[in-house]
Amino acid sequence: MPLIKRLGERMLGSPFGPGGESGFKMRHVRRDLLEGTFIERVESIESIEDPFGQTQEFRRTEYRQTYFRIGTTTPAIELINPLRTSRAFLERLWEYSGGAIYIEPARARVSDWISKLETEIDNIVVISARLSDLTLSNSVSARIELSGTSDIRRHISAFSKPHSITMDRAEFSCSLGGENYHCEVTNEGKAVVHSGFSPKALLILRASLSATLT
Repeated sequence: MPLIKRLGERMLGSPFGPGGESGFKMRHVRRDLLEGTFIERVESIESIEDPFGQTQEFRRTEYRQTYFRIGTTTPAIELINPLRTSRAFLERLWEYSGGAIYIEPARARVSDWISKLETEIDNIVVISARLSDLTLSNSVSARIELSGTSDIRRHISAFSKPHSITMDRAEFSCSLGGENYHCEVTNEGKAVVHSGFSPKALLILRASLSATLT
C-alpha cells in the first residue's frame, strides 16, 4: 500500500473527539496529499496559595494543534504555524508508517530561493538579510546583518566576493496581482508571512522552495 494512502487511512481512523487525548481532524485525504490538524489535549494542575496560607488547585486543559500538509514531492512535510515542538506529531507519523519515514530538516539556499521567486513575482525588494561566511581576508571571516529601506543585495559585494557569502535569512517585500506582501525566508526552509499571502502566492512560495532545497 502506498505510504500516503496508509497514513491517510490511519489518520481517518484516529479522529480527535470529545474526551480524547490526541487525534486528527482531516481536511483533505488524497493519493498525493494529506492536509489536516493533529490535536493534543494536555492537562496540568496549577497550585495557588491564597493570603490565608491555603493552597488551591486549578486544573487547566490546553489543546495543542499542529496544522500540516504531507505530499509526495519535496518538501514532503509542511507545518503551518508550528508549535515550539512537533515531537508528538512526528512520532505519530513514524508509528503510522511502521518506521518507513525518515524525517530530516529542510536545507535551502536562501539566495536561490529569492532568485526563483523573482521568476514568478515582480518587484521583490530584500530589505534585510543575515549573512555568514563573509571572507574579509585569508584568515578572517564575519557574520553580519544588513537592513535598509531599499534592496540591500547590491551592497553585499562590498563586504566579500559573492561566491563566498552564505545568506542565512532574508526578509523581503513584493507585489503580485496588485497585492503587496511581506515575508521572511530562512535556510531551514522556513517562511514567515508577515502579511497574508494569497493562495497563488503560497503556491509560488512552496514551489520555489522545492526547486532550491540543498
